[in-house]
Amino acid sequence: GPAGGRNPRGGPPRARVDIVARSRLVGPGCACVSTVEARVSCPDGGDGGGPDAGATPTFDADAILERMVDASVRCARGRDETSGLFSVEDVLSVRVYHASARLEAAGGVDGGVRVRTDDDGASLRTRLGSVLASMSGSRGNAPACTVVPVAAMHFDPGEGPADGVEGG
Repeated sequence: GPAGGRNPRGGPPRARVDIVARSRLVGPGCACVSTVEARVSCPDGGDGGGPDAGATPTFDADAILERMVDASVRCARGRDETSGLFSVEDVLSVRVYHASARLEAAGGVDGGVRVRTDDDGASLRTRLGSVLASMSGSRGNAPACTVVPVAAMHFDPGEGPADGVEGG
């Protein structure tokens, strides 16, 4: 489908999703941690400027999750001669943090704050498990997956340049 902008079917605008991946390796063929971020924007509406202003953009969550896992694996492979040996079947665990909680004043004399979760991530967890299973091939070695609802996230720009940015 289109990479963002107006929906050809006349519905809400399509969101543009850029995938940014970074990896840290202990050494070639050793442990690795990848961080992947999906940046969602809607170039033709939803931001007060287009004819679809105020409309909630649409996107395919399964396709985004698949692109994120793929970007993580490609980024973790690196550029050495053994990079082709690494696949999603070699991944041990996938953890997805999603912003679905908010902070609220708890009231009372102490002025405390409580976290209210709008979405526990059950649907996202099911979709992620399905995507990982389909990407893992016939051996059925899908990585473990966890979905963590958070109030906010910050991707530290001090980590250096992104290893891969993919738009679409």
